[in-house]
Amino acid sequence: MTTIRPLETATMKPPNQLDPNSYATKKTIAQGMLDIALLTANASQLKQVLQMGKANNNFYHLLVTLISASIVLQV
Repeated sequence: MTTIRPLETATMKPPNQLDPNSYATKKTIAQGMLDIALLTANASQLKQVLQMGKANNNFYHLLVTLISASIVLQV
């Protein structure tokens, strides 16, 4: 005669419960993508300001300084 053992409760998960490692991994990947998006947006804005030049923009030095500071702080 065989004996019936109870299943280990540590291996069983409710169907609606999220895996913490999976959640953390997805969150890290999403944060990395947002960082890359912000960096490319800042680089694009800096390129646009530099192409316009001083003659077309009254706030040229301020914009270059602030956008550059944003890029430096992000990296």
